[in-house]
Amino acid sequence: MNEINKREKVKYFDEIQYFSNSPLIWILYIVFFFSILPLGYAVYSQLIKGKPWGTQPMSNDGLLITFLFILALMVGVLFVFLRSRLITFIDNEGLHYRFPPLVSRDHIIDKSEIKDFKIRTYRPILEYGGWGVRINAQKWGRGKKYGIAYNVKGNIGLQLYLTDGKKILIGTQKPDAIIRGMKKYMQENKEKNE
Repeated sequence: MNEINKREKVKYFDEIQYFSNSPLIWILYIVFFFSILPLGYAVYSQLIKGKPWGTQPMSNDGLLITFLFILALMVGVLFVFLRSRLITFIDNEGLHYRFPPLVSRDHIIDKSEIKDFKIRTYRPILEYGGWGVRINAQKWGRGKKYGIAYNVKGNIGLQLYLTDGKKILIGTQKPDAIIRGMKKYMQENKEKNE
């Protein structure tokens, strides 16, 4: 085995954040409840009790298909939210992040790609349109100003300024730890290159 290629990995930072313990999930539960409740009542009223629902009722088949479609859609959205997590870690190979199941492969940012970095407080809704993988920030003309965000909850993140002019914000619940990890990673690699 080639000993030169066998480099021991050193981890400087590690964090996994879940939507399941985010306030955003409660909003989703409320939307789910108020989407399904009226349709569930309509199905019960029209199919079980035999009383048509509404002034211009749908056919029984149409009502059932609509109910099942909305139910499947809402369960699917809940499933994706409950399975989503932001995984961030820093080791001697770079800053790694992914957001499964939406972004399932690791993205690695090497120190040579990082121009600058800092911890900052941001406004998730105003700057990025909410939480999650916020690539569509360009829709509001703010993409160049704010860049792309990967966040789950809160309003604190690691802001990366890349050498190619792009900006990436990675949300964190451990701001002190992630900034220490970045400084150790950048310093270790600086010392090795000198």
